[in-house]
Amino acid sequence: MIINILLLIFGSDFRSVTPTYSGQGLEFGSVVIPYVSLTSLGAALLLAAALAFILNRTRIGLAINAIAADRDAAQLVGIDLRHAYAVTFGLGAACAGVAGGLIAMIQAITPTAGEPYTLQAFVVVILGGLGRVSATVVGGLAFGLVEAFGQSIPGSGSVFANAIAFGLMVLVLVTRPQGLMGRLR
Repeated sequence: MIINILLLIFGSDFRSVTPTYSGQGLEFGSVVIPYVSLTSLGAALLLAAALAFILNRTRIGLAINAIAADRDAAQLVGIDLRHAYAVTFGLGAACAGVAGGLIAMIQAITPTAGEPYTLQAFVVVILGGLGRVSATVVGGLAFGLVEAFGQSIPGSGSVFANAIAFGLMVLVLVTRPQGLMGRLR
């Protein structure tokens, strides 16, 4: 319903963001790494580091971790659940906004452009395990490597790569339900 409302408001035309450096890249012999990809990687790493800092070194981050560990105990020691939930939602929305802005530099923007990324994010979190940003980074690296391997198979395309990545998720769930770096609860 939300997608159809967005289509009515904004139309179905594809939109794109084209920075001035979009056609350029860093050259290493015959290999060219686009500046847009490097910028996106740098921004994503900075955002992940900032999020890890907030969650592990600030008062509100420690409160969020306490609520994740044991909601009732966190409330008993005086943590304001509503405030922590609001900050958590804000952090998630900010991360999603930055991710959307970075993706907009790489591909066209449509109301349905985020669907594959939502599914991939779910797999990444399951692979890495819940509870730590570093676990999500490890899950993302594992997913990316497996997907790149799947795409390198001749004639496979991205469908085969996704099948391999989802197969890895099922394998991790069967052998290690808490994820690669998740904690047992």
